[in-house]
Amino acid sequence: MRAQNQFRIDSLLSRLPVSPSSQKTAIWIALSQEYHQFNPEKAIEYGQKGLQLAQKQGKTAYIAQSLRAIGRAYRARHDYTRARKYFFLALPYEETQNNALGVGECLLEIGEVYKYRGDYKQALDKYRRAVEIFEKINHKEGTVKALSNIANTYYKLAKYQNALKFALQSLLISRQIGTDEGIQEASLILAEAYAHIGNYREAYNFQMLHTSLQDSIFQVEKSKEIQLIEQKFARERLQVEQKMQRERQAEEELRQTQRRNNIQYSLIFIIFILLFVGIFSLGRFDIPQAWLESLIFLTLLLIFRFIIIVMMPFADTYADGAPLMTLLVNVLLALFFMPFQKLLERLLKKKVIEEQAHDEKLKVPFAPLPPGGKNRKIPRHP
Repeated sequence: MRAQNQFRIDSLLSRLPVSPSSQKTAIWIALSQEYHQFNPEKAIEYGQKGLQLAQKQGKTAYIAQSLRAIGRAYRARHDYTRARKYFFLALPYEETQNNALGVGECLLEIGEVYKYRGDYKQALDKYRRAVEIFEKINHKEGTVKALSNIANTYYKLAKYQNALKFALQSLLISRQIGTDEGIQEASLILAEAYAHIGNYREAYNFQMLHTSLQDSIFQVEKSKEIQLIEQKFARERLQVEQKMQRERQAEEELRQTQRRNNIQYSLIFIIFILLFVGIFSLGRFDIPQAWLESLIFLTLLLIFRFIIIVMMPFADTYADGAPLMTLLVNVLLALFFMPFQKLLERLLKKKVIEEQAHDEKLKVPFAPLPPGGKNRKIPRHP
């Protein structure tokens, strides 16, 4: 049973972070109900969280369920005064909703608190009221539970004939609806009551019935635990497979991104080469010095920006996303690039100017020949 609770708890806790506020109330209440038997403190904590949310949302049904969950946790902690307090607080909310089933269950829980405290008169009163409600709404399971509680209370009062009467009624209805838990509980009361009045044959028969059902229920519980384990492993295996698929998809997307970036970097590099070739070729044309300097400056600026883009991922690693550190890294890159930029600009200008000067020499026109042709002697000046 503990393993089943833990599986359900794990499932509820995994849903809690991703659930909307409207669903979290029900999850807190369910967690409280799962914890109340083996960890009442946790059950109270979760029940209080559910109660706060329910009150904030104004949901009467959830308020009643939260109060009852807290009451069960206090009962499991043997703090019957507080348990009774929370059950009595829940009762008006159940009545306000005209929730007959909730009212009957609440009366059962109040009756159990009275029984544990030894106030059997009050316990019987609450159980009888619960039977009336359950019979009115034809809720057989509730009727079985209430009749068994009445029988058990009479047994504690040593009123064995009354205990037999109500236990037999509970057994009859349990067999009609086929609930092994009801049959098991009624048969145990019958076995003990018959033993006390000296009817050992009937006591033995009902004790054997109780034992056989106990073994059967135990096997069912173990089977449920195995199913829950298998479901958990299947769920975990599915989660692992989904995680691996997401990782493979992320790796493929990263490869595609890197491939795209590499292509773009290659194109940018080719563009820079073409720009340099173009600048050197401009030396053959008569271009104003200011235009030439602007073109060289623009080319070097693009190179600097390209270097910044390439280095930015590495800079972010050291800067850790801090704006001030990112600015400092950019300044350092600019200072590092500045001497190189000046040197490259000077070399480019020198090369272009030399090309222009060379072209100017080639463009000097030849002097025309004097009249008389090439055989005429040109007089020498003294």
